[in-house]
Amino acid sequence: MKRIIAILAVLALVMSFAACGDNKPASGGSGQSGNNTSSEAAVVSTNDNTQSGEKSLADIYDYYDNIIDLLQKKIGDIIEVNNKKLEDAGGEYYNDPAYMIVSYLPFLTLSTDPIMFSAGTPVSTLELSYSYMGHEDAKIEQDGNQYTVTYKDSDSDGEYVSKKVMKFDPQTISMSYVSYRNDEIVNFYEYVGLGNDKYALVDTRDRAIVTCKDGEILTVLHASNIYDEDWETGELSKESAVNVYPDDSIFGKTIDDSWVTQHEADGAIERLYNFDGTTLKITGMKTDYDWESGETTYTPGFSAEIKVEE
Repeated sequence: MKRIIAILAVLALVMSFAACGDNKPASGGSGQSGNNTSSEAAVVSTNDNTQSGEKSLADIYDYYDNIIDLLQKKIGDIIEVNNKKLEDAGGEYYNDPAYMIVSYLPFLTLSTDPIMFSAGTPVSTLELSYSYMGHEDAKIEQDGNQYTVTYKDSDSDGEYVSKKVMKFDPQTISMSYVSYRNDEIVNFYEYVGLGNDKYALVDTRDRAIVTCKDGEILTVLHASNIYDEDWETGELSKESAVNVYPDDSIFGKTIDDSWVTQHEADGAIERLYNFDGTTLKITGMKTDYDWESGETTYTPGFSAEIKVEE
């Protein structure tokens, strides 16, 4: 889905260039146009993130989009291989805690606004691109490596003003995205380079620190918080833990593994994935869904361990 949106955005940009004259380009990055290809972004990694060169907001978004894809594939493949092993062994394999029915889907943030902000793209062109996508009165303000996008929109609840604040640091390969609806925060995610091939990722539900080098996920510490939302009211259950901005912002900050497991003492982590390169340990809550009431009960005690076969 993200790739489709990205293609549409690029098409809009191409159409916009045809309508623009010598507009002042948006600064940021080294002046290179376009994004890294998926293969390039996936393998870009150094022992010091500050040495990886200038990048645009679009480059950094694509970089982390690829890390998330690699993360999903790495942990997902480990679970899938183990599931097949348990199934082949026969017996009541479905009662084994290590038999995972639910797919591993980390960081399901869908906004792809940053992918439009390549180095050298004029602000006026970006505004036209938002107009082509049906957004009214689109305005973009740039302050160094920060963009603020505002436009009018509407849905079944009526008209509203949408605002997106996006900032990035090309030296550390870091970015922050915050989305507002009439000045109320509705979404945020941040990706931060920590150095030594380590990267921190956070959105409203997930937190993780991963080691990624040359297109390979080497270690993972990932906490997926309980996010139990009432379908009718949109309210979250008392067990839920939501990462919020600015309290949980990590942009420009120094963090460690304790940040990932912050909500563990509160009993608010549904699944904690800890992969050290040889073993995947999964801990968290046992869940029991009541189909009549529609409520989910969470109790501590879930634990599974999977040895990764060479």
